[in-house]
Amino acid sequence: MKRQLNFMPKTTPHFLTLLLLFACFSKNYGQLPKSELGEIIFENVVQQDGLTKEEIYKKAKLWIVTTLKSGDNMVELGGDESTNITGTGNVILSDQNYSGARGYSYEMQNISLNFKFSIFCKDSRYKYRIENFTLRCVVDDAHSIKEYRSSLEEPKIVGLEGDKKKAKRDKIIQSIYEETNSTINKLITNLKGIVNTQEEEW
Repeated sequence: MKRQLNFMPKTTPHFLTLLLLFACFSKNYGQLPKSELGEIIFENVVQQDGLTKEEIYKKAKLWIVTTLKSGDNMVELGGDESTNITGTGNVILSDQNYSGARGYSYEMQNISLNFKFSIFCKDSRYKYRIENFTLRCVVDDAHSIKEYRSSLEEPKIVGLEGDKKKAKRDKIIQSIYEETNSTINKLITNLKGIVNTQEEEW
């Protein structure tokens, strides 16, 4: 009888652990919706039976007034015949801190996320689109305090460069991504709730 040769390499428990960690980490990073070009975009078409495009437009404006109250937000509204809304929003994210060896400290403070939003209204449905995310923060690395700005797709974690700090750097990015996902989805939920509210409930 011929012996069957097994060319599969032996898999060690350590190697399996690394694969599992990589899979979990990749999953966390992949939670933000991205286009084919790698751009982070939240968008969807929402069915709203029984409402005209003018009614949806009116309620979408109410969402802006009640939800995007910051003076940093800029909204462009068309004329009376318009049924589209575009503008920019700004939300504040949690600070990120890191303490290293020999008393080294690192802080990302005043983290804000700027974005563009669009709402397109039609009879019985509307489409929202949130994109163009820009991350701004102040970094204090015990040597200097500087302000930085970068895209959310490629966040700049200044002061934690190099392979030795990669794990901490990735953890901070993961935390920012998770909070971004939660915050933007809350805005979307608020939009849907206001558009779905009956006129007499306002």
